[in-house]
Amino acid sequence: KSWFDRLSTCVFEGDFSCCARTSGPAACNKQQLVAPVLSLYAQILRQRNAPHVKALAADMIAKRDKYFPPTFTYCHNGHSEQRELFGQCAAMMEERCRLNRNG
Repeated sequence: KSWFDRLSTCVFEGDFSCCARTSGPAACNKQQLVAPVLSLYAQILRQRNAPHVKALAADMIAKRDKYFPPTFTYCHNGHSEQRELFGQCAAMMEERCRLNRNG
């Protein structure tokens, strides 16, 4: 395996400290990261043909739902529910970057 294949780049597959809390504020770290992560993704898409970005961009596009889960299980005070996380935002960002590149 190459060094890239050994990296853990799917951030949202990890455990977040907010999920381990059983009391306190109901703020979810995953939800708070959606906008910054989409912004970084836009930068990657804009540079997707650059040699240093090409492999990562291709992997992110191919595994979009792993990198940008549409939903997640929100847990708080012993209760859990499915909530939207990225929804269709990653696909919409890809389309926007494609249109900006072509137009």
